[in-house]
Amino acid sequence: MGALLQPAAIPAVLHHVMANRSGAPQDTAPGIAALRDTVRLVALPDLEATIHAAMTSQRPPADTRAETIRAFTAWLTALLGEPTEEGLLANRMVDAAETQHHLDSVADLASHLHVSQRTLQRLSATYVGLSPGMLIRRRRLHDAARRLREEPGLTLTDLAHELGYSDHAHLTHDWRTVLGITPTGYRRSSQSAGTTDPV
Repeated sequence: MGALLQPAAIPAVLHHVMANRSGAPQDTAPGIAALRDTVRLVALPDLEATIHAAMTSQRPPADTRAETIRAFTAWLTALLGEPTEEGLLANRMVDAAETQHHLDSVADLASHLHVSQRTLQRLSATYVGLSPGMLIRRRRLHDAARRLREEPGLTLTDLAHELGYSDHAHLTHDWRTVLGITPTGYRRSSQSAGTTDPV
């Protein structure tokens, strides 16, 4: 079972996960950035027993799946409670950074949400673990990857200007820094292997 959570859920889940680490005092829990791209095993025996019972029942597969989702949803709902206004703002921040293609800078994102850049920095540190600037960079790189796959003849100079980069060198630098490969290398590999988004 798994769940893809909105940013508003992260502090409650993080607190619960860190509080259930064996032998780890709660006050040593790291911030969300320290847990990014890591795996933490946490003992949650009550949840595990409930999910296991639902998944191993002798009912038809569709009923088993539905019961498993209900059990996991009930656990998450009890853990999370109602989101705070700040948490909902964090959700809107991530949504805007990922979907509003005209927002090319942290200043643009702050203006769009009617908050200060400092507020965005704080929300990102608490709820996301990536800076607002990195959220925008990731979206721009997703856009760039999609365009390179869909339009093999598109020049990097044209792509860079369309995505708000000053030139193709800046696009290439961002791409290499985040992904460890150049746009040209990605285009070549995607054409030969049907590669999906790299970010």
